[in-house]
Amino acid sequence: MESRMPRDLVSTSVITQNYRVNGMISVTAAGLIGLLSDPTDSYIEIENASLVRLHRPQEVVAQFNSWGMVKSRIIAVLCEKTADLGRITIARAGFSRLISYRIWASLHGFEMFGILESPGKFDFSAQMFQGNRQFTALFNATLIPVYFPQLVTRAPAILFNRQMVEGIGVISEVEEEIAAEEKAIGRTGSLGRLSTGQLGRTGTGQLSQGGTGHFPRTGTGQLGRAGNTQPRPAGATGQFPRTGPSLSDPDDDIK
Repeated sequence: MESRMPRDLVSTSVITQNYRVNGMISVTAAGLIGLLSDPTDSYIEIENASLVRLHRPQEVVAQFNSWGMVKSRIIAVLCEKTADLGRITIARAGFSRLISYRIWASLHGFEMFGILESPGKFDFSAQMFQGNRQFTALFNATLIPVYFPQLVTRAPAILFNRQMVEGIGVISEVEEEIAAEEKAIGRTGSLGRLSTGQLGRTGTGQLSQGGTGHFPRTGTGQLGRAGNTQPRPAGATGQFPRTGPSLSDPDDDIK
């Protein structure tokens, strides 16, 4: 029985239309993708959960030892390490090789872009409607709330809910070497958010986020954000943001 299988706790953030829930999720060897794709359960439970409103990330709304969430209402699950995803199997008749695509997508109240893997040529109908899986992986991903575009979140990997997708466009096909390098960057690191500032990457594996600066695209022009304020440091996933004018320091220990 599944209850007797070895389980691990992984740090994550779960995004809904109104909230970001930081905490730990108990998974088996199948990882987060196995948990979220399990058709026998319509919910997940987050341990040591802290709820933060999307538009006020510096304030904790509530904290719980355990917080249950309905899978179908989840927009995305942010992964701190790509290894936390578990084994991802994508198959389509006639194709044996995965091709990486840089895509831009609109979800329910969010914009999202990153690296999507697809067997053979990208097919929107197959990507969205074939198979039983409810969540799909996006690597080196960026997530932006439409109504609060200054609050940008980046993660090594995101599992997004296919039922929440409004549309997906392919920016470009990514060469295998580049795709492998971009996925490798996200194998370790922490999740966080900056309210403003440029997107960047540090040399230690941690990702920094921001709402200003340009997001270079190939093939279809450029998308960007503008702003005049300076970035503030963000807290790592699993940490509880502190009430106050600034976000938690990623170097602080979890209490």
